[in-house]
Amino acid sequence: ARWSRSGGFARFVCDDQIFVMPRNCRLIARAPLTIAGLAEVRGGVVEIPHEPATVVDLVVELGDEPSAEAFGISAMTSIEGIDLPLMRLQARNVETSLGAIAAVFGGFPLAEQRHSAAIMLAIGND
Repeated sequence: ARWSRSGGFARFVCDDQIFVMPRNCRLIARAPLTIAGLAEVRGGVVEIPHEPATVVDLVVELGDEPSAEAFGISAMTSIEGIDLPLMRLQARNVETSLGAIAAVFGGFPLAEQRHSAAIMLAIGND
């Protein structure tokens, strides 16, 4: 929501499970039809606006500690044979995480820039 308010396009894709597949040297993430548009929140499950699929540009791993490389890409990861930049951020630290992600994409986008990026969040300790 904060990204959208700053002029960027931000849309929920999926919660809890997502299908990924390589296509034309890009990673596509798609919501399973059974849970598309549903998100688990305190008190239950709610329906929210969503995109059925997206191209993934960055993987963000949320954990107990951020990486030593503050506000930068800490590593690369490969998913389905597609290499993607990996950023490790501290879970539940929204302000710092938004700043770190914005720094990777050149700051918070302005409406006229029309810049968008797909980010896959991965919760650690699975």
